[in-house]
Amino acid sequence: MRRAANQQPAPPPELGFYGKLPSRGDFVSRALTRRFIDPWDRWLQQVMEEADPLLWPNADSIDRAVAGCRFALMPGVCGPEGLTGLLVPSFDRVGRRFPLTVAVALPTVTALAGLPAALTAWFGALDSLVAACMSEQMDFEDFQEELADFDTPAMPANPPHRGPGEGIAANVPAGQPVAAGFAPLLDSLLLDDRASPYSLWWSHPTDHDAGRVLLAQGLPAPARVAEILTWQSPP
Repeated sequence: MRRAANQQPAPPPELGFYGKLPSRGDFVSRALTRRFIDPWDRWLQQVMEEADPLLWPNADSIDRAVAGCRFALMPGVCGPEGLTGLLVPSFDRVGRRFPLTVAVALPTVTALAGLPAALTAWFGALDSLVAACMSEQMDFEDFQEELADFDTPAMPANPPHRGPGEGIAANVPAGQPVAAGFAPLLDSLLLDDRASPYSLWWSHPTDHDAGRVLLAQGLPAPARVAEILTWQSPP
């Protein structure tokens, strides 16, 4: 079916944020809907109750590495849209603790299990941008401009539809480990119409901390995310 002559393609989704920054006195937000922010905020308040304040960054420690938690949400997990982004422990100008969320909407159907590998470079660039703003090397206005110009991530291909009683198969590219085939198999199962919406959480390994991966139906228990999110001081 042809697109109507006067119908324009939908613009790419904007990268938005919600939470606190050391340079501002209260909550900041941009380009994220209230349908996402309201339930997300209520859940993050529970995460904060589980997070150890002694392991949270402050003005004296923010110049060191701040561990972020990467996430991807299917539609229906927290509002009608799916999202992927970064959750970073943060605080405002007077030291009140609350995470900063930087996220972008996903296509209606997205193979989330393939995102950690497919978006490694994109998340690395986003980590660097957020770290610069957190350490106040970049002012708030410049941070907003950089986010507005940030490239929308290229999503991995969705797995083929699986009919009733059919097995699941995935090709492994030449030269890749066989484990590379597991992500599309997992996505094929979890994108099945009978599966509940799920969320995927992971932290990138560093010199001082092992990476972690968490899969949950809906939003995970707050204590589980607090474990991934809590800042750890280098030895």
